[in-house]
Amino acid sequence: MRPPLDTWAGGIIALRVGLDSADTERFPEDTFGEASRKNEGRLTAIAAAFAARGAAEGDAKAATGSAMASRHRDSMNDVGWRIWP
Repeated sequence: MRPPLDTWAGGIIALRVGLDSADTERFPEDTFGEASRKNEGRLTAIAAAFAARGAAEGDAKAATGSAMASRHRDSMNDVGWRIWP
């Protein structure tokens, strides 16, 4: 049970597994589409498979761009290309 906020000295831990669209073993191409950095459909298909756990792809165009382009996205992306697992 969480004590009142003004006296709570707690923390939050979030564990996650990266959704790497370059991983063809975990995300086969026949199910999720061609493994290509520019394949927006693959990103959104992977995100859709994990939507029940909160995954979303808000700006797939930025996610398929360069590393610098993805820093200027319009929304959060949970799937990426060769991300840290």
